[in-house]
Amino acid sequence: MISPETIIQKSYARDYDYFLSQGNFLKVVDTLEKFQEGMVDTNSDAGKNFVQFKRQLYKLYEVRHRSMLEHEAFSFKVERRNLKQLYRANIGYVDEVSRYNMAENAIHIGQLQGAAFKQQTLSTQRLQGLGAFALSAWTYANWAYLTMLVGPTVPMLTITAGAVYGALKFNYKNEVSKIEFA
Repeated sequence: MISPETIIQKSYARDYDYFLSQGNFLKVVDTLEKFQEGMVDTNSDAGKNFVQFKRQLYKLYEVRHRSMLEHEAFSFKVERRNLKQLYRANIGYVDEVSRYNMAENAIHIGQLQGAAFKQQTLSTQRLQGLGAFALSAWTYANWAYLTMLVGPTVPMLTITAGAVYGALKFNYKNEVSKIEFA
């Protein structure tokens, strides 16, 4: 149980860490609410400062205990003097995101069965590139028929576009073909 003198001292000093480090924050909230009801005159300047401190404390608790999705979804306003608390909350958020990414990467590496990075032999991009090259080859093979049917421009543009598109689809950058653990 937090004594009224401690509440007054810590709220006046804006010591958020003291209240946030207590074991059960619901008990802290209950204590602060009862303290406000019984001992704080909300019409005075000190009472208004206490209510403002309490609201800010609740916001900081919410920031520290948000999930990643909630953290990204909600915005909030915090006073300039509370930037240290926000910095700590942000560090916690970044740590949580990195733990999530590490777990996700471990799952993906586990699915590769011994190979850290493994590229599919016939991926969707390569299949599209192969289809574009096949269209160019078919157009070239039937050049005479297509020239008589639609003129020489359309088959030439088809061959050129198919070859360029196929080459772009086969162009992979920054991808490792395969790395296996020794």
